[in-house]
Parts: sequence; structure tokens; C-alpha cells
Amino acid sequence: MPRPLMRPPRPRPFILLLLLCLLLLASCAPAQPVSDTDALQALVAQGARYVTQKDSRGLTLMSSAACGSPSYLFDLDRLEKLWATYAVRVDIESVQVMEIGADKAKVDVTQTLKKVSGPDFQDIRARHIYSFVKENGAWKLCANDVAESQRLR
Repeated sequence: MPRPLMRPPRPRPFILLLLLCLLLLASCAPAQPVSDTDALQALVAQGARYVTQKDSRGLTLMSSAACGSPSYLFDLDRLEKLWATYAVRVDIESVQVMEIGADKAKVDVTQTLKKVSGPDFQDIRARHIYSFVKENGAWKLCANDVAESQRLR
């Protein structure tokens, strides 16, 4: 007579629950702290993505309301006018933290602004000095000053 096939033993529910809990605990482990330099570099890269994606809300959220920088608001107004006509791409060429303190930092950024679509446009390479302030433990953009600018092509 043939032998009946035996099923492998089913895992016990408490073992599955234990494995799930271990997985959840591992994913909730505290993240490694991010250095101020890394945070500033990431913020510069995020700003470039926001400009490329025409995301004025993102740019506003990464900016400090406490600075009350009219020049930054003017830049945002100019960007929105640019976005109405063009699709552009910002590429970061270099980021160098110049000064960093407990709650203020200056970052030297060289980037290009290139047309993706729209009427005739002059691509540029510019060197910006970004000023940041720390609010509630997070860096926020306070000012953007163009140090140099040159046309490409």
C-alpha cells in the first residue's frame, strides 16, 4: 500500500509573530546622525531638483521664513516667470561648505541652468553663495547671492 504524503510541519503562529516583530524592530533602529555638511549638500541637491521640477512649494518649504529675505522672494518670482515659458534643468557641478556654525552656514555652489524646452534661451553656469540658518534642528535656505555667471555655448 502506498504511503501517504506527509506535509511539512506548519510554522507556529508565535514564531511568525516573533519574526515579524524582529523585522519591525530592525527597521525602527535609530538612523545614523547626518552631519551638517551632508545635510547642507543634500539641501542644495534638493533645491536643484525643485527648480527642475518647477516646484515652488518645495522651494518655499526649504526656505526660512525668519530671514525675510526679499532677494530670495524675488528669485522665486523670477523662477515662476521662467517656468511659465521654459522647462529647465539645474545640474550641480560643485558644492563647497565655506563656513559652518551652530546655526548659520554659507555654501559655495557652482551649477548650470539649461533649457529643456521652450523658445530661444541662453544656458548659463553660475556660482552662487547660499546662506542657511538652522531652525528647529533643520537647515533652511536664507539667501542666494550670485557670485559669478557666464553664458554657455
